[in-house]
Amino acid sequence: MKTLFVVCALLIVAGCSGDNDSTQPISLAPSIDQGVYGQVDFWEGNFMPMPYPENPDGGITPVSRTIFFYEKTTFSDVVPEGYGTFYSEIKTNLIATTESGTDGRYEISLPPGEYSVFVRENDLYYANGSDGEGYIWLVTVPQGETTEFVIEITHAAYF
Repeated sequence: MKTLFVVCALLIVAGCSGDNDSTQPISLAPSIDQGVYGQVDFWEGNFMPMPYPENPDGGITPVSRTIFFYEKTTFSDVVPEGYGTFYSEIKTNLIATTESGTDGRYEISLPPGEYSVFVRENDLYYANGSDGEGYIWLVTVPQGETTEFVIEITHAAYF
């Protein structure tokens, strides 16, 4: 009984619940002073009805991916491939790349500015969001600060 209590206490302190629900915000502080950090999550399966996690048919898994930070990019700056979240070419300047670990986490030092974020999915670029003003998956890095940006890859999920 003592062992079970110690294990449960360690899980609570570590922030683990035993299920693989990575939708929770990342609470670990980044080791960088300025830039972007976060996690890459792959969503797969049925997420209806919302809100998840009441539905057990969908799963969210942290994944390793190459992450690209481009100059602010609009839909006229990319070559779409298939439906709207995949691109074969990005015509703005690439600023930096990084890799997420097998736990999905990543961080990258970047100068202050606004960047469009893409991830590599097979041979294509993937980005599933915009800012409402035509910029693709935009993240802002203020001077001397870090910004958390959780990347949700949802092309294999349905809602």
